[in-house]
This record gives sequence, C-alpha cells and structure tokens, in this order.
Amino acid sequence: MKKISFILTIAIAVFFASCEKDDVQLDENIIPETFSVEIPQSLSSSTMKSLKNGEEDILQGNDIYEHLRVFIHVGDEAAQIVEEVIKAIRLYGLSEPMSFSYEGDDDSRTKNVVIVADSEYEGAVWNYQMTVTDADSEGNDDGGVAMQIFWNKGTIKGVAIMKPYNIDRNTEDLFAHAMFRIDY
Repeated sequence: MKKISFILTIAIAVFFASCEKDDVQLDENIIPETFSVEIPQSLSSSTMKSLKNGEEDILQGNDIYEHLRVFIHVGDEAAQIVEEVIKAIRLYGLSEPMSFSYEGDDDSRTKNVVIVADSEYEGAVWNYQMTVTDADSEGNDDGGVAMQIFWNKGTIKGVAIMKPYNIDRNTEDLFAHAMFRIDY
C-alpha cells in the first residue's frame, strides 16, 4: 500500500510540475491595449468661482488654485477626447496603413480616412498618422482636415489636431475656423 501511495504521489507531483511551452502571441494591433490619462478629481474642476468684487492688491493663493483647477480640468477633458479616439481606432481594427471613406453620423457628409506609417511631423518621426478629412472640403485652404493624429506604438506619446467644423458641419459657422491641438 505504501508503494502505491508513493508512486501515486510521485505521479501527481510530476503531473503538476510538468509544463507546456506556449508560443507567445504578439499583438499585431498598432494601438496600445489601454490608454488613459488619470487626473485626480480633486484637481480637476469644471466650475470656477469668480474673484470677489472690488479692488484687490494681492492675488490670494486660493484664487490662483481655483484657476489652476480649471486649467487642469481642460487638460482632463482633452485627455478624454484623445482616449476616445484611440479606443475607436482599436475598436474598428484600424491596425495597419489603409484608406477608406465613411458617412459622418452627425452631418451625413463623406469623410475620408488615411492611415500611413512612418510619418514626419514637426521634425519628429511618428510610427503612424491618421488623417480624417471632409471629402467636400478637401479643396479648401485647410484641406478639409477634420482630425490628424500622430502616435508611436511603443511609447504612449502623440499629437492630435482637430477642427470640429470639418468633423460635423452642423456646428455653427461661428466656429468654422476653430482648431485645437492636444499633445499627449
């Protein structure tokens, strides 16, 4: 009986100690698995108290802090915009250089998308560049560019340039020339 127990114990130990070599599957996607910028809620505020009425010779620290919180909130919102763009690139499997067109959800206009590898912008070489244009506006001075995003696959670093008017033509004409840039 002791021999059977001993052999059974050895067999179980060998069974659990054995290992199987699994080949590592490389992620072929050009977008990082996750992307987010965390800004503590205590620093990010969408509200701003106005300064007290009257003349003040000294700017109080809490007044500076309140403006700083609003500035940080703007950065937090910009990070969320970029995070959503990166999620969409990953969700729709835009994992290699390509080009295609689609109809915009908001304005029903044709948008052209081009993704290229090894793009240069402002003296830096980026692994990828995605440009989205409003097809009917490509002859304009701005080239109809609705969004350009540059990113590197390894290091989470990039630049996003957006023109809301070319993303959604239902935007008021007042904002026709507004553009913004987010460095992340």
